[in-house]
Amino acid sequence: MTKAIMSLAKLLGFIVIFIGYANPSYSQPKNIIITILQGNKSTHKITLDQDPATAWGSKNVKWVINDPNTNNVKTFRIVTKSTSPESFKRKPSINYSTTADGDLKFHLFGDRYEYRIEWYDNEGQPHTHDPKISIKPSFSLAKQLLILCLLGLAPILLVVFAYNKLKARRT
Repeated sequence: MTKAIMSLAKLLGFIVIFIGYANPSYSQPKNIIITILQGNKSTHKITLDQDPATAWGSKNVKWVINDPNTNNVKTFRIVTKSTSPESFKRKPSINYSTTADGDLKFHLFGDRYEYRIEWYDNEGQPHTHDPKISIKPSFSLAKQLLILCLLGLAPILLVVFAYNKLKARRT
């Protein structure tokens, strides 16, 4: 019985490790850069190169202005909406600048970060835009399964080892 459980544990461990680390179909970019392409003074909206943007947990998010001299956006800042969960371990600066960046927290599951970009145009007039970032898990689904299987397998292996040790003492 214990040999069968150990064989099953080894097979399951091999399968999970193979799925988690030999799966080339899932890749994560190291960082994400969101470029502010254009600001519209009359609608107050900003055109971003990605809206909504997609980022991965535990990664860096950076916002940059494409060309402050030609796109109407002179400076900006990132402000988290009160309804949004806190997604950053290092928040983007609240000071107005031509760039901003922050480091996302570890995310076991996906999330949605809602924020606003408060920006000034070339004439010094304030505007606000409300984009979103879709946050994907820090790990791929396969690696999440690997972690869950290993966590589930650990108590079974402890019981089997304790049983074998007790059985060895009796003989």
